[in-house]
Amino acid sequence: MKKNVQKKIISICLFMLVTILAYGWRLGTGRVIHSDELSVVFAGKDMLSNDPFLKGWHMTTGVFLLPTLELAVLVNIFGYSETLVYLAAGINYALMVLSGIWIVCLYAKKWSVKKADSYAAAALLILLVPRSVTLLNAGTHVLSYAAAILSILFTYRLSETSTGAWKNAVWIFVLGLLSVTNSMFLYTACVPVLLVGILSSYEDRKEHKISGLLYYGAASVILYAVFQKVWTGIRGDRLGGIDTVFTSREDIWDHVVIGMCNILEVFGIDFWGEKVVSVSTCRAGAGFLILSKLTYEIYRYLKIKKKQDREIVYLFLAMGMVNIAAYIFSTVPAYSPDVNLIQPFLIGFTLAGILAWMYNDRDKEGHSGRKYNEIVLCALFLFLLLFPAFTFHQPDNSNRRKAAEYLQEQGYQKGFAAYWDAASVMYASKGKLEIEPVIGHNIVEVTEDTSLVAYRWMTRKEWEQQEGNFLIADTESDMQYAINENTILQTFGQYQEKKQFGEITVYLWNEKKRLPGYK
Repeated sequence: MKKNVQKKIISICLFMLVTILAYGWRLGTGRVIHSDELSVVFAGKDMLSNDPFLKGWHMTTGVFLLPTLELAVLVNIFGYSETLVYLAAGINYALMVLSGIWIVCLYAKKWSVKKADSYAAAALLILLVPRSVTLLNAGTHVLSYAAAILSILFTYRLSETSTGAWKNAVWIFVLGLLSVTNSMFLYTACVPVLLVGILSSYEDRKEHKISGLLYYGAASVILYAVFQKVWTGIRGDRLGGIDTVFTSREDIWDHVVIGMCNILEVFGIDFWGEKVVSVSTCRAGAGFLILSKLTYEIYRYLKIKKKQDREIVYLFLAMGMVNIAAYIFSTVPAYSPDVNLIQPFLIGFTLAGILAWMYNDRDKEGHSGRKYNEIVLCALFLFLLLFPAFTFHQPDNSNRRKAAEYLQEQGYQKGFAAYWDAASVMYASKGKLEIEPVIGHNIVEVTEDTSLVAYRWMTRKEWEQQEGNFLIADTESDMQYAINENTILQTFGQYQEKKQFGEITVYLWNEKKRLPGYK
């Protein structure tokens, strides 16, 4: 009993520590809270009140339903707080990391592995540092990654036990529902389950045994397609603003290079253009040793013919392989070439490597523990070299708050803004302002005739038809969205006043204006 209490206390302390680290890293990046992670708050509030299928919303690349509902619920309970959003990002990241560590600990206990703490420590140190600052945004894929890790475990456990038809049906329904809430769950959980189910059934063909994973995987993928069709049909509009399609043959090699470079980068192997003697070279050396060790252990594991719990290793290996294959063969690298969307490879490959390593060495006697400590030291070294900026001082977002306060004090209610300012100023106003994002109708070739139009990207449809008498822009609006004085005048005519709040500019009109196309 005392051991169980000790374990629970350690788990809670570890969860709090990882949350605090992720929270401090997010603050250390200096990134203020922007519309990308705040627009989901308003979508979530609509889902909870009167629009469960988001019929009244234009979507982004897809649906981020888990963080959407999470943030909406938190805001409903605790109010519009910036600290709340930063903490939610930290909590989500801790859930993702510790979900993986929990699985390592479970199988260390099941296989009676010696030096189990070393394996768990190595996994924790490898996974702990966020490889992309985007992963510390509250409205990203991170919750889906955590859900995928846990779903792989639960699906495998259910496939190994005799359960009733209703339990199986309920779990398949959950998998299908989770996949339609975020397509990354489909690629990190459902598709790996299906592929491993096919592989396991092939390996067991002589015993005429079909893996339970095959049923779960196939049914969840089919349900994903059905739910997608139903949701799209109810909405009367597609869920994603960008269709992900196969890339052209001409771009395949470029995508292979980008994908391989990103795989190296997530393990700290990023020394291109750096001095021979540098921090980057040291980091690359530690990362190379860790990547090589994980690869070697997976290779050793795959050579074992008869092995216990083989599917759990296969599943996490499939998570990594499916992720990199989907990345390389799609058009994704064209608009997201950084390591943001390669995180599932890091998760899957690391967990597969650690589990394989534990299994390979589980029966060996007489270990001194030295080799384990060496790899933990490499992981610790890599962790320290990758350690991002850390602070508890929140980035200065006061100018957006000042703009929101001024507009409310002057009686303004509805208006327009550059995308990064629209939802963030709305949030700063505690939802009192209604702001439609705008963009130049031709940002590729801006001319004197370029005017502003509605930016249909994670925004409520009715906002683009509203009348407003202010427009908010920032210093980057001209470059990204073609929002400058000329395009503003071309769209709304001469403004009566212009207010400056640091990098935030607020244009004001006496009479209400509408975007072109709405009379």
